[in-house]
Amino acid sequence: MIHKFSWIMSIFCLTLLAKSVTAQDCTPDQSLTQPGTLPITLPSGEVDVDYNESITVMLFSDTMVSIQGQTVNAAIDSMVITDCLGLPDGFTYACKDNNCTFLPLTLSCITMKGKTSNGGMYPLEIPVIIYAKAFGFPLSQADTIRSYSLFIIGGTNNTAAIVNSNTRILPNPAKDKVNIFTKNEPELFNSMGQRVFADITKENEGNYSILLNGIATGIYYVRTEEFSERLVVE
Repeated sequence: MIHKFSWIMSIFCLTLLAKSVTAQDCTPDQSLTQPGTLPITLPSGEVDVDYNESITVMLFSDTMVSIQGQTVNAAIDSMVITDCLGLPDGFTYACKDNNCTFLPLTLSCITMKGKTSNGGMYPLEIPVIIYAKAFGFPLSQADTIRSYSLFIIGGTNNTAAIVNSNTRILPNPAKDKVNIFTKNEPELFNSMGQRVFADITKENEGNYSILLNGIATGIYYVRTEEFSERLVVE
């Protein structure tokens, strides 16, 4: 069973702002010199305005896996995107590589574009398969990443409407930063019901973020006027 893939898969969710896949020529950003993505977050779009964004990707070469109760190092062969759920109508994407297979420590990129008449927050749910080897044996793990969303400003859904999803907190579990989708500013409480003072920022209308730097790992609760929801900080 392959573990700790959530941060790796978050790289790929940026590649899936579409409902069809075609080859696409794009130029990776050479300033990305270590595994990760550029830009870090997905920029907002506007209703009835063309959206076009290129994302540069570099993957790690290995990760930790658990085999018969023992944690060992596994070499990643590739990662493949299989689908994307929750996209706005009218969006397409194109991977630099025709089959959306990405290789470790290799710069690649994705071009995303489209136009929609439906505003709102679109949390993305992206099924991904990761292929790796440990002790020469092939391993694969299917999972779904829910760490990114696309905010389309304007239209009838421009005030914290979350389109086609019940997601209100993502990612969850979270490590460095969490996004809260709500009309009112959220508050963070620990498991004892005590308020935790954290850096809360209004990113867009209906989208707040909480920086978790300095917040101890554990169980917390995010509360707003609309809901109270459990948050796991790793």
